Amino acid sequence: MTLNLNALLVKWSEERASHKAFIYLGHGDKTEAEVTFSELYRQSSKIAHYLFEKHTSASTILLLFNSPFEFIKAFFGCLLAGKIAIPMFPPRNRKKIDRLVRILQNANSSLILTSNKVKTKLFERNDLGIELDFQVEEIEQALDTEFSGVFDPLGVPQNEVAMLQYTSGSAGVPKGVIVTHQNILANQSVIKESFGHSDQTVFGTWLPFFHDMGLVGNILQPFYLGITCVLFTPEGFVQKPIRWIKAISDFGVTTSGAPNFAYDLCTARIDDAQLSDIDLSSWSVAYNGAEPISPNTLDRFTKKFEKCGFKRSSFFPCYGMAETTLIATGGDYRKDPVVVTIDGSKLAVGEAVTFGVPTDGNSKQIVGCGKAWQDNHLKIVDPKNCTSLPDGHIGEIWMNGSSVTQGYWGKEKENHEVFQASLSNGANTSPIYYLRTGDLGFFKNDELYILGRLKDLIIIRGRNYYPQDIEWEAEKAHPSLKMHSNAAFSIEIDDREELILVQEIRRSWIPKIDQGEVKKAIKAAITNEFEVNAYEIVLVTTFSIPKTSSNKIMRKKTRELYLNQQLVQL
Repeated sequence: MTLNLNALLVKWSEERASHKAFIYLGHGDKTEAEVTFSELYRQSSKIAHYLFEKHTSASTILLLFNSPFEFIKAFFGCLLAGKIAIPMFPPRNRKKIDRLVRILQNANSSLILTSNKVKTKLFERNDLGIELDFQVEEIEQALDTEFSGVFDPLGVPQNEVAMLQYTSGSAGVPKGVIVTHQNILANQSVIKESFGHSDQTVFGTWLPFFHDMGLVGNILQPFYLGITCVLFTPEGFVQKPIRWIKAISDFGVTTSGAPNFAYDLCTARIDDAQLSDIDLSSWSVAYNGAEPISPNTLDRFTKKFEKCGFKRSSFFPCYGMAETTLIATGGDYRKDPVVVTIDGSKLAVGEAVTFGVPTDGNSKQIVGCGKAWQDNHLKIVDPKNCTSLPDGHIGEIWMNGSSVTQGYWGKEKENHEVFQASLSNGANTSPIYYLRTGDLGFFKNDELYILGRLKDLIIIRGRNYYPQDIEWEAEKAHPSLKMHSNAAFSIEIDDREELILVQEIRRSWIPKIDQGEVKKAIKAAITNEFEVNAYEIVLVTTFSIPKTSSNKIMRKKTRELYLNQQLVQL
């Protein structure tokens, strides 16, 4: 049988029939459900049979679930039936409904598989005013069919599309990344090798299952290994970050991770009194990715939790995106994260990176994100003339290899521009095609360092500024400012680019805040660190800055809201 995700499900259902595949903790306090590999195959087979019999012509199916436990069964049910799965979270407002409709239109899909609870709320009560021009099926009805066997997996080739992973996107029509069975299996092999995983690994996660890090890295990786994964909801983590730490301790989790903000949230909101019975000595891989990684975050988290057995060497910085299935680079799980100190003033004028500590105080520390593994290869490229650059030079990150996906669904022009880039200084033979990631970075000693998004780069008076640097410095200027909740960008005023910073205020500070004092403190912090004047500081209410599903700031969207005077200002 051709090796694909379906064949792997059959393999584990036979070889590890009674082994727990997933344990679901709901919001994180207690076990609500669990499923073995044999039960997963049997329940997914019922869903596959239902879809195959009732919706023969449907090729793409949007999966709309609150619960990761229900989603997993539906996902494998789609694959067994030879359907293309489209993971998505139930919309909570009219804007999210509009995005759902645009995804259905882009994917040429008219079928949604969801739960009875979601269907009742969204489609039968029609709370958000949805016009129904698509079919909605309930997973409960599929599981309640009289089909008692297992659905024999179709002979799916490795290059068959398994899912469309829609990127968060700031505006316009969302882009569906085409991910094949081969892409997923290749990336799983990379994750296994780079993370040092084995059949003794234990996973634990709260990450959103409809996002590439949560799905590919935390659901499909333990499935690929045939091991147990402990799941609970993102809401459970945000409400009480201690739930994440306690789950790792209680279940002896060895691999778990999140974007940088989650580690900061744990450090800030978990009291020492909550750690009296916590043991984190099992936690050997604490990966950190999906957003810029702060060396200060690593230091603070280690200091807070080392008394519980956490080791700084457990931190595993990595880099990736939906277009590379998930992971593009990762460090060495046996060593401490690599941190370099560079001359920040050289970044501002676009020169090659200078290493060491400048005497004028312009030093900047950056965490390395490891290297590419197996047949994946990276280049640092001048984005204007498409020539490769040597170590220490900043450029756009390009990648090729088996983890690079097949492009965007129905976007031929963008596919040519993004997925079929070739070097202008390459050999005069058949061109090697690369994915243009849109990210800026540099290499040093085979270690990749990320600086930010190419399109987010701020250029003022001929100097380059990375928005996350400005944001990090600004949010420390006053205690009223909410961490990881600001956006820096530039706009053109009188033929000159000017810096704008939009900053959320902590809810408890809103009734008593002195806006003039706060804005003055932010401006001073930016000027002192970067020698650039912020044209305007905009203070907004809590949760008003748009973010992606993985908590990344949507700077382009924030800029649009600013220009259209749609920000919820104080």
